[in-house]
Amino acid sequence: MDKGSIHRETLKDYVAGAILANAPMWILTYALLKFELRKSPFTSAIILNLSTMACGALAGSLVARKTGLDARRVGIVVGVLSYIFFALFLTLIGFRGEMIEETSSLTGFFIGSAIGSKLWENRRSNLNS
Repeated sequence: MDKGSIHRETLKDYVAGAILANAPMWILTYALLKFELRKSPFTSAIILNLSTMACGALAGSLVARKTGLDARRVGIVVGVLSYIFFALFLTLIGFRGEMIEETSSLTGFFIGSAIGSKLWENRRSNLNS
């Protein structure tokens, strides 16, 4: 395989991980809007933060397992792509959140994907020992 196809495969893995992290968040965000669960920006920020961390951790660990790359690289790239896709989705559905809601999802994706990829890297190193 040439180097270009390896990069394309890795990019596909990153995008797939970001979409995987976003799918439950798209449903949750729609539910927050549909059922009017946004009583306070802090409540929805906490819900968004914890949910994006969980989804980011799942995506980060799966991408790290599939690609075998360094956890820092996987965490950063999956976190950025996840937030970009999430921001585009929020723009499309008209979710106008407070600044705390926006930053909570950004930090949630970053922290979650970093934790997930690092946990997989630690598990892989323990299995190889």
